[in-house]
Amino acid sequence: MLRKLFPGGFSNSPFNSFKIVLVSESYLANETAGFIGDCVDLIEALFDTAPFGLTRMRPGWLSIYAGFTPSSQSGPAINTPAAANRTAFESSLTTATGVLSLNQSKINSWVAGETLLADSVELPLSQFFTIGEPSSGFGGTLLVVLLPSVAGQPAGGEFYSVPGPKDVHYLAVSKDGFYQQAVARGIAAQVGLGDEFELPGTANLEPGTAGFAQTAAYNLQVFEGAPPSPIDSSSQWYALSGVSERNSTTGVHAKVDPTMPDVTIDAAPARQPRIEFWEGGGGFRTKVWRSAHDCLMRRRFGDATLPVRSAKVSFCPACRYYLRGVMG
Repeated sequence: MLRKLFPGGFSNSPFNSFKIVLVSESYLANETAGFIGDCVDLIEALFDTAPFGLTRMRPGWLSIYAGFTPSSQSGPAINTPAAANRTAFESSLTTATGVLSLNQSKINSWVAGETLLADSVELPLSQFFTIGEPSSGFGGTLLVVLLPSVAGQPAGGEFYSVPGPKDVHYLAVSKDGFYQQAVARGIAAQVGLGDEFELPGTANLEPGTAGFAQTAAYNLQVFEGAPPSPIDSSSQWYALSGVSERNSTTGVHAKVDPTMPDVTIDAAPARQPRIEFWEGGGGFRTKVWRSAHDCLMRRRFGDATLPVRSAKVSFCPACRYYLRGVMG
């Protein structure tokens, strides 16, 4: 049965809270205490990522569990496929990309064999996952496969799965860099925030009828023409703006070159305090707008041009507002 790590001394149900399930990968059998310590480090680092610090005051929205499964060897295989049963989930790291690979079948089996205590009843862990897709919504579940820091590879590795129809969705990350940002981004995606990056290609120039589903998120807006400046009630971000902003010009940053995605990033640390309109998001380069030039939701797992963990990255104003609402 999984061990509940957070919140301590506060009774909340997994049925009405978002759940993070941490499972060990490439920890040796005698490293249980080290794994739990790394889980606690992750929780503290996550709560230092705004706006997740609100969780210290409003713990009921989140439940964090840990499950230890030992490996026969420490660390992922490096630049080669892992041998069978080398580690619990046969992880390997491609150092050129920083992408981890794991055995999906073993992850599926682990979830199928675990339980957690829910309202004094031991229930199958699988009950809290949506097989074949991320378990989304305020009561969703994020499975985090946690690896220790990778020796000799300070950049570490990460992976955000696209599950097949019979698979459990998961995030894998090593304890390297700003690894807590990978978890923060994973949570944000599963509670309803959209990707803010842009993609190349003709199909990603602007959202067609089918593409609007990709932009149905609070942190993305679609305007056929220019967004309102000053911001007005036609924008769903109007409530985020103060009186002075509603009576002054709102920054509108239209795409300079619609043929190419913008992959420039802000120098760290960067945090935009007020709403602006920046064109591009939801995978599209035009007609979709985000509230800041850069944001953790604009970074892509496994993409070195828009890295998730290499430096401190803030959420944009729209994302921060939405996440504060999730936390009650």
